Amino acid sequence: MSTNFEFNTSSFTIQEVSDYFAGLLGLERASANAPSPLNGPQWWAPIVSLDAQEFPDEGARLGTTDMYTSISFEPRKSVSWAEQTNGLVKILQGAINLLARNKDNAGYVMFYDEIIVLEKRRGGPIVLDARLVDPDDLDDLGAFASEFHGFPVVSIEQL
Repeated sequence: MSTNFEFNTSSFTIQEVSDYFAGLLGLERASANAPSPLNGPQWWAPIVSLDAQEFPDEGARLGTTDMYTSISFEPRKSVSWAEQTNGLVKILQGAINLLARNKDNAGYVMFYDEIIVLEKRRGGPIVLDARLVDPDDLDDLGAFASEFHGFPVVSIEQL
């Protein structure tokens, strides 16, 4: 299983996502003239624009047939599980803050290239997958349930 955490959105550009998460996580651009990748002592985060024509399931979920933005957060090998979990809380809070800006925003956060843990579809609410807040599953440190207790918890349909 790969260790990465991905935020996909059709509502924000690469530049907007880069600026936002660089500030939120204290990351720097590898090149001053390019929005990607972002680097830091705990995370490496490449950002790309993907074509929904090539990834139709993702595009349908995001409500687009055009391009969408994808940022992948990859923890450094030196980061402890507790530090990684704390970073994930910030990443999830960041995704929530971006998606909550407008009712028509769309996006989702995926853990390990396979588990959608947070989602907002156009016009809908932000929802959490039950596995994110389950202490016997993804919330083994109890960080997610305590931080995200106000959101609907559902079984999110996976890709």
